[in-house]
Amino acid sequence: FEETKCSRFQEIMNVFVSGLKANNDVLIKIMRSSLPGMKMSTGAISKGHKGSSRNWISRHNKDPYVKKARAQGSPSRAIFKLEQIDTTAGQLIKKKLELPNHRGGILKSGNTVIDLGAAPGGWSKYAARKIKSNGLLISVDLLPLDDGVVNAIDRDSSSPQFFELQGDFTKLHVRNDILDLIQEKNSKLKDSRAFGADCVISDMAANFTGDQSTDALRTMNLC
Repeated sequence: FEETKCSRFQEIMNVFVSGLKANNDVLIKIMRSSLPGMKMSTGAISKGHKGSSRNWISRHNKDPYVKKARAQGSPSRAIFKLEQIDTTAGQLIKKKLELPNHRGGILKSGNTVIDLGAAPGGWSKYAARKIKSNGLLISVDLLPLDDGVVNAIDRDSSSPQFFELQGDFTKLHVRNDILDLIQEKNSKLKDSRAFGADCVISDMAANFTGDQSTDALRTMNLC
């Protein structure tokens, strides 16, 4: 049992546990059986000794995904992690559920998406691009999103309705704000749809202590 792998798997599972309205149990079983062997482009900052920090910075700067994220104006390489999850999930849905006409991943045009622990905003930026102008994106974090991400979403004419909520989503008033925004969108729909979000995504992690076992458990406890 390796804590870091468990933490990574838990992060991936966050995408599916609360957000998908249909076939949720089936999809969770699919991801449990399929994702442990995947090579995910993830990484965590470990606050260790000064020498270790310098080594991490060196590796970080050489990382091709870090370079790609900087070139695209994304605040971190995490955006590619969600892209990989979304693409792989779409392939698994099509194959495992025998849906030959299924296209895309879990994020689709018109979806209502909640991004918990959204800062600095890479996942929100990707979600906005996928759910388009008829969707709703609610990004929640204790910290503000990166200005570049907010500006990019606001400037794009194909972006969804976008709301940034700065606060603790475990608090009642923040949860009520989220529900109010979802209800406002659903009340405008001409067809009848179930109240709620289509997908809840999260790439949260606890503040790192430098101890891998402790950090893994603290991150898992966020769920």
